[in-house]
Amino acid sequence: MKLQRVAAVVLVATLVFTACGDDRAAAPTVSESVVTTSTSTTTGSAATAPTDTLSASSRLGVDRIGPVRVGMTVDEARAAAGIELLLEDGPYCDELHSTQIAGLSLLLIDGHLAVIAVSQPTVRTTRDLRIGSTEQDVLDASPTADVRNPGESQHRVVVRETDPSSGAFSTVFDVSDGVVFHIAAGLRTSTESDEACA
Repeated sequence: MKLQRVAAVVLVATLVFTACGDDRAAAPTVSESVVTTSTSTTTGSAATAPTDTLSASSRLGVDRIGPVRVGMTVDEARAAAGIELLLEDGPYCDELHSTQIAGLSLLLIDGHLAVIAVSQPTVRTTRDLRIGSTEQDVLDASPTADVRNPGESQHRVVVRETDPSSGAFSTVFDVSDGVVFHIAAGLRTSTESDEACA
């Protein structure tokens, strides 16, 4: 009903501008206005449906990957992902995996997503880093990064966000001979420990 009224008003306005010979700008057609209006006034389940599906092109942030966020339950993560996530029971924590995204693991502690782990170059971070990036790439993208055990061939580069609301989270880049081979983002208590699930 509301859409019909808006469409009628747009039609009348279009006819008035056309009839008055206003040539400053071309008036939108009725179908263009109706499409625009119907998109912006959509209600119900279509408006709440996920707009982003978890995929290899989803970017890894300090507390999320695409639509999936740290803190979600298994059911919430599956609903947000929009793709099948397989649950695997582990000795210390459970993991969600996708057969569509190689090298992505969502680690669960006490039934909630705590760490997003990446072990293949299929996923990039919000700073365009991935498995195979160099340690220098990480340091250039994150000037406040903390290099842990820098004298060892295998060590970590820890990035904590400067935003106070992200204080409980970090992204850890495991580096071997100057090249990133593993990335873990999520709760600092897990990402920065030697065993994420311990």
